[in-house]
Amino acid sequence: MTETENIEWNKFQMDYVKLKSGIAKNLKLTNWRQGTWFDKPGLKFDVVEEDSEPVSKIFSTTSKRLIRELQPIIVKAEEQGLKTISIVIRKTGEGLDTSYEIEENG
Repeated sequence: MTETENIEWNKFQMDYVKLKSGIAKNLKLTNWRQGTWFDKPGLKFDVVEEDSEPVSKIFSTTSKRLIRELQPIIVKAEEQGLKTISIVIRKTGEGLDTSYEIEENG
């Protein structure tokens, strides 16, 4: 085992963004792409900022509800030649009762 005097806190950081019901999440997303996870089509993003803090994380979803909410924001950004979007996501409910509210932030 290797020991060090200085704790590197970023090594304990989660690599993925997790949405919790009832808690708004401010995200700055870039490099969006389509893929397949667990045999479902979805979207994947690189997260460069989470709640006003710089991060290097991944945000991915296979939720059709969430993807439909993200679609107009992504399409608008692409039409404007933007490579990054800033949004606030609010998740409510769980399971089949889950819904999402997304606002552009900036």
